[in-house]
Amino acid sequence: MYFHAFLLTRRNAQKLLGAFCALFLLGATVPHMAKAQSDTEQVWATVQTFFQALSSSDSTLLSQVYMPEGRFYSVSASPNGIRTGSSTHESVHAMFRRPGNPILERGWNPSISVYGRAAVASVPYDFYTNTGAFSHCGVDLFSLVKNSAGWIVSSVTYTVERDNCAESPLGSPYVYQGVSDALPTGASGISTKDLVRSFDMTSLTSDGRLHDFAPGRNHGEIERDPQQSETRSFDSVQDRVYLPENQTLELDGPLSIAVKLRVRQLGIHQHIIACDDKFALWITPDNLIRFSDADGHGVDSSLPVIQDEWLSLVAVYDGTKGDVVSESNPRLYFDGKPVDGLLVNRNNASQPQWNPRELFSSDACYIGFESHQGMESHKTLSFMGDIDDLMLFSRALKESEIRIHATGK
Repeated sequence: MYFHAFLLTRRNAQKLLGAFCALFLLGATVPHMAKAQSDTEQVWATVQTFFQALSSSDSTLLSQVYMPEGRFYSVSASPNGIRTGSSTHESVHAMFRRPGNPILERGWNPSISVYGRAAVASVPYDFYTNTGAFSHCGVDLFSLVKNSAGWIVSSVTYTVERDNCAESPLGSPYVYQGVSDALPTGASGISTKDLVRSFDMTSLTSDGRLHDFAPGRNHGEIERDPQQSETRSFDSVQDRVYLPENQTLELDGPLSIAVKLRVRQLGIHQHIIACDDKFALWITPDNLIRFSDADGHGVDSSLPVIQDEWLSLVAVYDGTKGDVVSESNPRLYFDGKPVDGLLVNRNNASQPQWNPRELFSSDACYIGFESHQGMESHKTLSFMGDIDDLMLFSRALKESEIRIHATGK
């Protein structure tokens, strides 16, 4: 953590908290009861939201999960011995207002104990500055209470260690590791803020649906699941993935799609992901990537896709319904680099506008296919290739996040 006028670190927190901390660190297993397990999951979700608020400098989000009267306590080692400090809720908000933020703090492997309407969570963490440099590690000790709205953090005590920090099981925050439960966006450096869907394209739920790692857990539906390795292959329309409609797919913009793909057949009309009647990301018969709205207004990539080569593709629309479409918005990125856009103006409008319509109530959203509500000409149009990870955001990804997506896996 990094609050007040100095970097917050955490060491020997037991000395500060005495018996309470000992109970916090050692106490440990929640009874295997449905209610307790449900509370445990809710506590961890609150802690994860807390981390998200810090890493996105989001005061509103922080206020949703942290008491206004709450305090932060730090314990660290210095040449003069053990150093303790404290800061208020307001000092964190003040930190958010300073230029140069956000920072990045990550937690993992929580130990959570629930005692009725009180809970404690011990969470190892690491901390990176806004330049991307590693700063320190330690343990966050969260105290939480459950009110009528759910679990909320009442205080945080944390240790600060600058040396002998073990490597995080999450890996480098700036290298893409792949979508997982621990990393719903594939890398800690890609914020989970406004993550709408996240698929590794192979993990299934117990009832055979395509597992959604985004917080909403809106799992996809598949017609068939051939033997998969680390990617999902698409060879016909039967390989499409249906995304059941709900409010989270009412995406008028901003909007980002991040996908790792390999195209095996060129020269055909094929869809990567489409939501009728909102947006479509597809490949033209000229082998260009097109990102467009319901009217077909958008951009084509100035570069073609290459057959049988893996591509980190990110499509970003940084606006909302009614905004003017130009060669620079929407934007396309190949392997982390911006690609010049070729304006697609289907109606020859003097100022084409981004014009998503209503989301159809059924048969609307697919990966590897577009229905157009049963349009005859689209019934046999399938994506022909492989997809390894696909994420959908209701925000514009930052260029730093897009570069991370192009690294690693």
